[in-house]
Amino acid sequence: MITINKNIILIVILCSFLCSLSCSSRITQTEVNNSVYLEDLYISNILSANTFELPLNMIIRDSKGDTITFKEIIKESEKIVLRISNSFCSSCVDEELMRIGEFVKDSSVIILATYQNPRIIKVIEKKKSITNPIYYIEQSKASAFLTQNDMYGSPYYFIVDKRGKCSCVFFPSLDYKTITERYISYSLQRVKQNQKRSIFLSDIFYIDSAAIGDTITIPFEYVNIYNNPLKITHVENSCNCTNAQFSNSEIVPLEKDKIIVQYVPDAIGERILQLRIWHNQSIMPETITLYSNIDK
Repeated sequence: MITINKNIILIVILCSFLCSLSCSSRITQTEVNNSVYLEDLYISNILSANTFELPLNMIIRDSKGDTITFKEIIKESEKIVLRISNSFCSSCVDEELMRIGEFVKDSSVIILATYQNPRIIKVIEKKKSITNPIYYIEQSKASAFLTQNDMYGSPYYFIVDKRGKCSCVFFPSLDYKTITERYISYSLQRVKQNQKRSIFLSDIFYIDSAAIGDTITIPFEYVNIYNNPLKITHVENSCNCTNAQFSNSEIVPLEKDKIIVQYVPDAIGERILQLRIWHNQSIMPETITLYSNIDK
C-alpha cells in the first residue's frame, strides 16, 4: 500500500489553487484574500503536525569536524532545521542556502547536511556566507532516521524540540518563495516564544546508567528572576518513583535555592519523567525533566 504524506497533498492543493489565480486575466481582491487564507491554513496545518524523532545520543559533526551529540545542540531550546543532502535537487538546495545566508542569520535555525565528503560543509559555509550552525550527519544515520522525508529528494525544514521530537515538516517550493518566508517567520516566532525565561539554571538532567532500586538524588538550582519575592508553592511528580523536596520560604530577587529530586527507578529501559513546579509569580507551572536509561 502506498502512503501519501498529507503535507504533499496540501502542497499540491495549494499550488493548484495559486496557479488558477495566476492564470486568470483578472484577479479580484476576494480571490487574493482567499489565497492568503489558504496559505495561512496550510501553514497552521503543518505547524500542528508531529512526525518523527531523532535520538539524543546521535553523534554528528560540526563544521570544524568536531563530534557533538544531538542533545548538546538542542538542550537549551527548540531549533528550526534545514535538511540538505547531495542527493537532493541541487537548485532547490542552493535556493534555501541563499535564503539562510542572506536573510535568516539566526542561531535558532541550523542546517543538517549529508554529503560524500564532510568537508563540503565548510565550502558551503564560505561560499554561501552561512553564519548559522551547520552539522554533518553520515548517510547511514540519515537513512536510519530521516528516510521518510529524504525520499522526496528535496530540501525541507522541520522543528525539533529538546526531547528530539520533530514536527512541522515543510517542503519549500521554488515557485512560491513567500510561503517559505512565512513558514520560517512563523516558526521563528514559535521557537522564540518557547524560549521563555525559566527560574531554573538547568531544567534537564540526563541519567545515562542506573539500576532498578537505586536512589538517585538530583539538585535543580533555581534563581528568583522576578522583582518580588519568589516562593515555590507546589510540585507535581510524574510518578511514584520521583519525590521532590523544596523550601516553603520566600527568596528575594536574584537569590538562589534548590529543589532536591529523588528518583528510584522501577523499570528497565529509557524513560522521560517530568515534574511540574508552581510558584507565586506565575499562574503557569515550570517544568523540569529527567531523561533516564535504566540498564539493569
